[in-house]
Amino acid sequence: MGLTHGVRNLVIGSALTAGAVAVTQGVAAADGDPPPNAPSSTNAPPPTNAPSSHLARAARPAGEQAVSGPPTATAEELVQPPPPPPPPTGTSASGSVSRRPAAQATGATITTPGPLTRIQTGPDLNCAVSHRSDSSPAFFTDTACGTFVAVEDTLFGPDLLRPDTTAPKPRSTYTRLRQSPVTGSGSFLDPHKVMTEVSLGATGLSITQTDSYVAGQESYRTDVTVANAGPVARTAQLYRAGDCVVGDSDEGFGSVDIATGAVACVGAVSNRNHPVPTARTQQWYPISPGSHYYEDVYSEVWARIGARLPFPDLCAACATYEDNAAGLSWQITVPSGGTVTRSHLTTFSLLGVMPLTVTTTPQAPTAAPGSVATYTVVVSNPNGVTVNLDSIVDILPAGFAYIPGSTSRITTLDPTITGQLLTWRGPMEMSPFSLLALDFSVRVAAVPGDYLNQAGADAGPYAVAPGTGSTGITVVAGLEEVPPPVNPTSVGGVALARASANAPAPLAPRVFQTRSLVAPRTGGTLPATGSDAQGLLMLATFLLAGGGALTTAGHRGRLS
Repeated sequence: MGLTHGVRNLVIGSALTAGAVAVTQGVAAADGDPPPNAPSSTNAPPPTNAPSSHLARAARPAGEQAVSGPPTATAEELVQPPPPPPPPTGTSASGSVSRRPAAQATGATITTPGPLTRIQTGPDLNCAVSHRSDSSPAFFTDTACGTFVAVEDTLFGPDLLRPDTTAPKPRSTYTRLRQSPVTGSGSFLDPHKVMTEVSLGATGLSITQTDSYVAGQESYRTDVTVANAGPVARTAQLYRAGDCVVGDSDEGFGSVDIATGAVACVGAVSNRNHPVPTARTQQWYPISPGSHYYEDVYSEVWARIGARLPFPDLCAACATYEDNAAGLSWQITVPSGGTVTRSHLTTFSLLGVMPLTVTTTPQAPTAAPGSVATYTVVVSNPNGVTVNLDSIVDILPAGFAYIPGSTSRITTLDPTITGQLLTWRGPMEMSPFSLLALDFSVRVAAVPGDYLNQAGADAGPYAVAPGTGSTGITVVAGLEEVPPPVNPTSVGGVALARASANAPAPLAPRVFQTRSLVAPRTGGTLPATGSDAQGLLMLATFLLAGGGALTTAGHRGRLS
């Protein structure tokens, strides 16, 4: 297997001469770099045996398929310090970028027992993550991950990003504004949160990024809100990307889920000295629509961002063992005085489990003031493993009220009600590739307007993302109240199971049987009823004959 960044860095330690180390220390001290015994990424001479194959591969045209085979190191990679171990205090090692004063990789840090033991957001929107199963951080040099925004001919991004020779550039660093301490208890309803604010030079744009984590999950969520204080609308490319280290290895494969647009770096193991993919993934899962994905050699991903181009919906190294990176991009237009938010999950899964999805849909898009409306909540498990839901929740709009006794399908029990929050407790077992559905009714608000409903679910270690579809009801004055429709037996062509009176049961797998409208053959069954056509014909003949006999008897009685 190919050498990782960390192993490569250990190799060059012995290659540095005492004189080079002395020069390095002098430059570091002059530039304000920390500590004097740390090798400089700029001034340390590369080893004389530095291979050139990776340098050539880094310059290949965008979109060209990666060359198979174990990766070798660039000169820039070879002079990087090894990735630091996860620091218990929430700070990571510092480093210099192009001999500028060192940007300390400090920031607000979420610390938990895991699986994600450390989630750190820097004050200029780089990111660092540690997993309890690994001894190395999840990104190269700990901070080769971040948020980037390209506005016209300027790219903005974090200052601290290694390796600098292939990092997105030219780029301007964000102006740091403020960062909150960690808030929240880490529970499903009160996740840990960090808010970070930066501005983008003279563009009039600013970013408020919220990173949140439910302790015990394999995923954390990032919401990037771009605000425009300028006089005109601004169009920009927004990126979230990172140089992957999966399971302590800097090389791996890639994967993409076309249905959701989620892209991932995939771990690898050696099979007879040949690397093969494992289930281990490091995935960017889009929550907001309109995203584009990219996975490739890390230098190609950085170069694409540096060129301010949208990601090409390409998994270039999906089947190739590479030193890779991946991420998502969105093109956004922010109106003057307005904001745009884009969200995603970053998942670090040992088994390659993708987030579940949950949608809530009203059975009618409009309602009269004070009338009764019915919602259907559907949870989808896209994985080949059984998942247990601890709860399903729904946040009703202001002015809406749950109608007791209206819950059906997966359970008939009423939810626990706290203000506008409805909570149906589990456990509710979801078999592989299955759906769960829950119906309930509400009394809608008396004031006309548009009302948005939000549903969610707690699946233990697995994240649950909001699905697509309508979640709103428009309350219209003067609209006649219409009784709610009978509950459907399917959603999107997928059969839904009914719950027993005593115990919740999971829905049937994705099975939906259509019925033919072709006229039945003799002796066949009717399409709508399943009845035997020939038997019905014989019955009709018998009834007609019997009716004729009764009529004749009646005539005879009157004549006698």
